[in-house]
Amino acid sequence: MPWYKLPHTEIVMWFQYEMDLEPAGTPPPPALPLATCGMLNVSEFGATGSGWHDDTTHIQAALDACASEGGTVVAPPGRFLISAPILVPSGVNLWGAGMDFSASLQGTTFLCGTADATIRFGELGIANGNTGGLSGNFNIDGDGAADVGLSIGLSVSRSYQSIQSHAAAVGVLVEQAQNNSFANIQADTSSVSGFILDKGCAANVFTKCNVSGYGAHGIHIRQTGDNEAGLPVVPSHNTFYGNIFEWGLVTADAVLYHGAGLSNAFVDSQFSPGNDCPNTPVVKMVYDEGVEQCVNLRLVRGIVNGDSNVVPLVDGIDVGPNCMMQLAGVNIHNCRYAFIPGAGSVIESDSPLYSGHYELAADLSAANAAITKTMYLTGGANVLGCVGTPEGAVVANPGSLCLRSDGGAGTSLYVKQSGAGNTGWVGK
Repeated sequence: MPWYKLPHTEIVMWFQYEMDLEPAGTPPPPALPLATCGMLNVSEFGATGSGWHDDTTHIQAALDACASEGGTVVAPPGRFLISAPILVPSGVNLWGAGMDFSASLQGTTFLCGTADATIRFGELGIANGNTGGLSGNFNIDGDGAADVGLSIGLSVSRSYQSIQSHAAAVGVLVEQAQNNSFANIQADTSSVSGFILDKGCAANVFTKCNVSGYGAHGIHIRQTGDNEAGLPVVPSHNTFYGNIFEWGLVTADAVLYHGAGLSNAFVDSQFSPGNDCPNTPVVKMVYDEGVEQCVNLRLVRGIVNGDSNVVPLVDGIDVGPNCMMQLAGVNIHNCRYAFIPGAGSVIESDSPLYSGHYELAADLSAANAAITKTMYLTGGANVLGCVGTPEGAVVANPGSLCLRSDGGAGTSLYVKQSGAGNTGWVGK
């Protein structure tokens, strides 16, 4: 029989599993046993992993047995059919045998048989939430039926790693969660959104997470209703490191849609559409109806990748009215327009890179719209945004361009024709 190991906070524990698949017509397992926790196996509570027997109550019983003292519940290799939400209690870890989806069943898969079937950590509005611990190393197969694959409620200071959410309408839903760590979380073939951040989730870190599918958004940061737990209302200060978001834009608003939030950041991340969708941005930031804050979205390094057409159809970054976005070292590649700024928007773009085919911006004359900071080009010439004439005010090298957001005929574009200081600008 095979062996595998379970991460533990202090030691590495080795244990053996045994799994017997039920033949057709086998009666249901006997009554669920009582047990004290430490480390439990769902098979001890009657879960079969056969893929056809409903294991919902057996898995939940194993988790509930650990609720009072905390501990780890293990699901061995197999396909565990669930027909209702599985709620992981606070202080309890759920650990599988791997993310292998193959027919050999070397991994652990929770197979969702109904729309509300999901693996959920933390209920909404509960003050102490679902705290501490490490869970993961399993798949969730929405099977085209589940509304949500992985659902995170008021979870605090927990770690989630190596979880694949497959074929659910929403791959991963994070609401009210605080200070959690997510690593190697995959959401694929989702039909609505890969990731949704909602209801004031804050200070979570997502590392090397991948999203793919077709639908409204690859990742959607939003605010729906009030946060009944007394936490911040809009998602704030969440950080994504080294993530890949590849999303088909047939009916999409954007690969990344930021409709509410404060100081969320994406570092070394890639945003790519799966296909051409004319006039659709890769990244969109806009105030959703009723939202109070939609500011300071930060993109650091990484790439906003339009498509591979000679004449690009997809736009790069759409910043809605009165929104503020900060970029540093972002490569905007093969986009029809690199930026689409709305009225009153501010785009701070420092050291960007442009490649492929693109135009810098659309409609910079929008009231009070401005692209600020320097866009560094090879050879020392720069592209800058400004309000008012740059002559006598803006220092740049010869060959630089200045785009004046409040200019008119002959005063919207300035070229630095001479000098090393703030003089030598000529309006065109």
